[in-house]
Amino acid sequence: RDAVSRNLAERPRIILSDEQLRKIRNNQSSAFYSKALPAFYSQAESRSKNIPVSSYSGRSWIWDYGWVLPELSLAYLISGKTSYRDEVISRVNHLVDANWGEHEADMLMGLSCVYDWLHAELPPELKKRMRKRMASEAEILYTRFIKEDGFWAQQKPYKNHSIARPQALGAVGAVLHGEHSMALNYSVMAHQHMRWVMDIMPDDGAWHEGFLYQHIVAEAVTRYAAIAEKVFGENFVRTVPWFRNFPAFRRHGSFPDMTSNIDFGNSARHEGAGNRSSSSVLFKIASELGDGRAQAMGELLVNRGKRVVSWDLIFYNPAVTPVPLGQWERSSYHSDLGYYFWRSAWNNQAIYWAFRAGPPMGMKHFQNYSDISGWAHADPDAGNIILHAGGKYLIWDDGYVYKKRTDLQNVPMIGGIGQRGETNSSRWFAGHEFVRVKETAQITRVAEGDLYSYVIADLGGSYKSEARINSLLRHVLYLYDGTAVIVDTYSHSSDKPLRALFHSPPGNVQRQDGVWKYKLDADRGYFLRALGTSSAKVSHSNYSVPAKDRHMSNNAGTLITVQGSGSSGKLFTIIEPIRFNESRMKWRAGLTGETLRLERPGDGVVLNIDFGPSDVVVTDAK
Repeated sequence: RDAVSRNLAERPRIILSDEQLRKIRNNQSSAFYSKALPAFYSQAESRSKNIPVSSYSGRSWIWDYGWVLPELSLAYLISGKTSYRDEVISRVNHLVDANWGEHEADMLMGLSCVYDWLHAELPPELKKRMRKRMASEAEILYTRFIKEDGFWAQQKPYKNHSIARPQALGAVGAVLHGEHSMALNYSVMAHQHMRWVMDIMPDDGAWHEGFLYQHIVAEAVTRYAAIAEKVFGENFVRTVPWFRNFPAFRRHGSFPDMTSNIDFGNSARHEGAGNRSSSSVLFKIASELGDGRAQAMGELLVNRGKRVVSWDLIFYNPAVTPVPLGQWERSSYHSDLGYYFWRSAWNNQAIYWAFRAGPPMGMKHFQNYSDISGWAHADPDAGNIILHAGGKYLIWDDGYVYKKRTDLQNVPMIGGIGQRGETNSSRWFAGHEFVRVKETAQITRVAEGDLYSYVIADLGGSYKSEARINSLLRHVLYLYDGTAVIVDTYSHSSDKPLRALFHSPPGNVQRQDGVWKYKLDADRGYFLRALGTSSAKVSHSNYSVPAKDRHMSNNAGTLITVQGSGSSGKLFTIIEPIRFNESRMKWRAGLTGETLRLERPGDGVVLNIDFGPSDVVVTDAK
C-alpha cells in the first residue's frame, strides 16, 4: 500500500507523464510529429462530432464515445486550445449519466484518462460525479470477477473481453487511489488477472482469435503494461516474451503496406476494421526494447493514413532508429500457434504464402490448461494455406464467419469429415473436444534455405474420430520462385477419399494438358498440377457462405478440389503463381514411385524431391 501510494503521489498517474508531454511538445517539428499531429487533431475533431446522447443503445461504434476522450484531452494538453478541453467536459457531462451497455471498459478507460490528465482543470462538481460513476462501475466489475459472473469473468483470460475489462479496472484503481476506499483493491484485482493473462499469452507473439481481435488485445495489454509500470513498478513489455515477438507476427502476417493482413481466425482483411490499430503497441515495444523494425512498422501505419491516437504520440520514442522495410527478414516461424510465413520479397508484387497448423489456442494453452475456454473465434483450420501475390488474394481463408466449418478452410478432408471444433448448427468454434481427447495438430519440422524452404505438419490429431485417421502429414515446400508443392501423406481406415481444398476469390478456371489455370483477372492467378501415388483428379466449382453466417468477409468464390484415391498414399499439389500473365506453367512435374521430379525446361533446372515423415530431401539434379 505504501509503495503504491508513493508511486501515485503526483498526477498524471496513468500512461501519460510530464516528461512524455514535454517530449511531444518539444518535437512537434520532427519528421514524425509534424505528420502525426495534424492527422491526430483532425481525427479528434471529426470524431468529436459524434455527440453522445443519454442512451447508447443501438448506436454504431458506441465504444468510440470512450475512446475519443483521451484524444481530446491530449489534444488540449499539447496545443493549449481550450475548445478541446471544453468539448471533453461537455462529453463527460453526458457520459457519466448514460447507459453504457456492455462497453463499460471503453467508457471507464476514457473517463480515467480525463480524470487523471485534466484533474486540475475539471469543475469540482463534475469530478465528484465522475468519481461516483467510475467507482460504481468498477465495483460491478470487481464483484463480477470475484463471483465469475458472466462469460468474460469466468476465469477466461484467453478471451479479448476478459482482457479489456481488467485493464479498465486497473486504470480506475490508479486514478482514484487515495480518494476511494476500494481503489487499491481494484488495482490488485486487475494486476492479478493481467499477470495471469501475461503468463499464458503465447510466447511467439501470435493470437488465436485473428488479427482483428489481436489488435484489441494488444492495445489493452500494452496500455495496462504502462499502468502497471507506474503503479507496481513491473515492466511487462521487457519481461513477457509475447511483447518481444509480437512485432514479428504482426509484420509477417501483413502485406507491405502494413494496413492489410491475412485473415486466419475471426479477422477482417484490413487493420482498420473496428477503428483498431497496432501502431501504438509497436511504438511502445520499440521504445522499451529498441526494436527498429517495430518502429518502422508503426511509422508506416501512421504515415499511410491509419488513425493516429493519443497512445501513438505518447509511446513514440524518436531515439529509436527505424529499420527500413527492405532489410526485414522474408520468413518467420511461430511455434506456439503453429504459423509459418514466407514471401519472395517485401513489395506489393511479391508472392506470399502463409501456413497454419497447431492447437486452436496454441501449444502452451494445450499442454498446460484443461479448464480455460475462450476459443470462440478460432477455426477448424489445421493445415490451412493462404496465397497472396501481385497485391491480391489468390487463395484465401474464410475470414470472419460465425459458423466454423472445415470445408471453408484450405485443408485436407476425409470425404465430408472435417476437424474437431466445427459448428454447423450454432455460432463460434467449439474447442471442448480438443480438451477432452488431448490430441491436436502441430508443426514438426521447419527448414529454410535459398533454394527452398519447407514445413512438415502432423494434422491427424485435429480430425474427428469418425475420419478414422491412422496418419495425416502435410508437407509444404516453397521453391525460390514462389511455387509451392503441397504433399498430403495419408493413411486412414475409412472408405472415403482424401480431398484437398483450395478456396479462391471469384475467378475463371480452365484445364489444359493436365494443368488447371485459375485466373483472378487479366494478370493474376495460379497454375495447379496434381499428382498421386495411385491417382489424383481435380474438379472446380463455386462456393458461398449463407448471408446469415457472414460477418467481415466476402465469403464466396471458386473452390478447386484435388482428390486422391485409396485409403493411403501421397497426394501432390503443385501451385505456381502467375506473375506476368504467363500462358503456361514453367514447372513440369512427374512422379517416379514417390519421388517428385520438377523441371523448368526454359532454365535447365531439374529437382528430384522426396517427402519423408521427418524431412524433405531435394536433389538439385541440374
